[in-house]
Amino acid sequence: MGPPKNTESPAEERLQWAIRAIKSGEETNVAAASEAFDVKSRTLYQHLAGTTLPRAAAHEEQQRLTPPEEKAIVKWCFTQDDIGFPPRLDMVKDMAIHLESKRTTKPSLPLGKNWISRFLRRHPDLALKLSTRLERQRAYANDPVVLRDCFSKLGRLIRVYGLQDLQIYNMDEKGFVMGLASRAKVLCRRGRRNPRVTHDGKRELVTVIETVGGDGNAVSPFVINKGAGHYMGWYKNLTEKERMYQFSYSPKGWTDDRLALEWLRKAFLPETKERCGNLPRLLIFDGHGSHITFDFVSLCFSNNVLLLCLPPHSTHLLQPLDVGLFGPYQHIYGLAVDNYIRSGQNVMGIKKTIFIPFLTEARQATFTAHNIRQSFAATGISPLNPRRVLGKLNPKVEKRRDSFGIIKKPSGSREIRHQVLAAGNLLANITLGNSDSTVDRVKGIMSSLGHQLEEEIASKELWREMSLKLQNSDKLYNATDRRKLSEARVLDGAALMELRDARLAKDEKKQARLAT
Repeated sequence: MGPPKNTESPAEERLQWAIRAIKSGEETNVAAASEAFDVKSRTLYQHLAGTTLPRAAAHEEQQRLTPPEEKAIVKWCFTQDDIGFPPRLDMVKDMAIHLESKRTTKPSLPLGKNWISRFLRRHPDLALKLSTRLERQRAYANDPVVLRDCFSKLGRLIRVYGLQDLQIYNMDEKGFVMGLASRAKVLCRRGRRNPRVTHDGKRELVTVIETVGGDGNAVSPFVINKGAGHYMGWYKNLTEKERMYQFSYSPKGWTDDRLALEWLRKAFLPETKERCGNLPRLLIFDGHGSHITFDFVSLCFSNNVLLLCLPPHSTHLLQPLDVGLFGPYQHIYGLAVDNYIRSGQNVMGIKKTIFIPFLTEARQATFTAHNIRQSFAATGISPLNPRRVLGKLNPKVEKRRDSFGIIKKPSGSREIRHQVLAAGNLLANITLGNSDSTVDRVKGIMSSLGHQLEEEIASKELWREMSLKLQNSDKLYNATDRRKLSEARVLDGAALMELRDARLAKDEKKQARLAT
């Protein structure tokens, strides 16, 4: 089935749909198809008769790469994207020039400045995006088997204990650098490349343990300051809004096993028991060491709290606080710091006295019932929907029909054998004189096989080139030779090269003596 008729599609696309409609029998004649798809009947006649080629096919001779070579590059891009290393534009251009140099004897010229944009236009399944960084371990954690197992455990707990939204909670720690303002777009004098905004520069860390529930509620925060005790100046600006907050301290402002137990006793257990009564509660957390101590787990079990530890390095997919809340939480706090600095009040820097009001301001804007529920939904936890996460791993690519002919290109060795046998049978029919309708089919099969073979050769050449680059980089950068050259504290490059060459020559002589 094609798109809705009489749509505002580009003329070439409407023409291709009209041709397919006639060949499939959806439209009975050219006049009806031209009216239905808003194309000129004469143009449609010419394309059906073969006197005019589609626009994409008409310009093939002017392209640097053949269609099979371009399809090989598309496949390579898909594979690189699936394993977490989508290629840069310069890498795609290098591969294109390499394929062209293997096919022709002429020296390859640099690609034109519009080659990438036209290549993307010919292959709409590819898109140009600005990449983001993802830790290697997080990328490896994107394993559907691991994630399905986690959702299976979660589903089992929900079914067995009959858990509702108000019984499901997620907790995590968030570290705030007190004097760090948010980045923002600013207006400046034309010509300035990197406008700088003066900020406090204070790097002291404060840790806040946050907990949210699937019904949209949040547990009071547990604030851990850096220090050796509680001081008057820290809490000078406390108001009724912070009455339910829990405050603690540690030598570096980090959480530890003892503080995790204190959070459980004084924040999580009292507030959730007030909401849930004697119903079981599920606490979802990451694998931080303070969450899986014997005392922590025992206290949870004795208070009817079920535990679910997320797989390592998967919180960017499965933890509601990481997915939907901590980002805006940090950003709004940074804006409050930026506004304070711009107001001219930043004489003594960002102190703990004003940290708490800024934290409360950011918390009230971020931890709304709507935002919390959306974060749980985005991770597929509440309501339970693993597809929300699993669907992000390998997005399905829409399969497009080949517009170059009615013969389907083989996708494997079995289809190639079938088409070769079919071509042989058709050639036998031609020999017997039944050549009225078989010549075109034989040509189509042979063209299809030729395209497939050329595409496979190009794909193998791409992977061979990648393998050679990896081998060369491994020799250059992954050397693990531990032979000691010198014990001097400081050496320049020339001295090191001298020592290296001398050691290599010495080892070669030693190997020669052993060989004789």
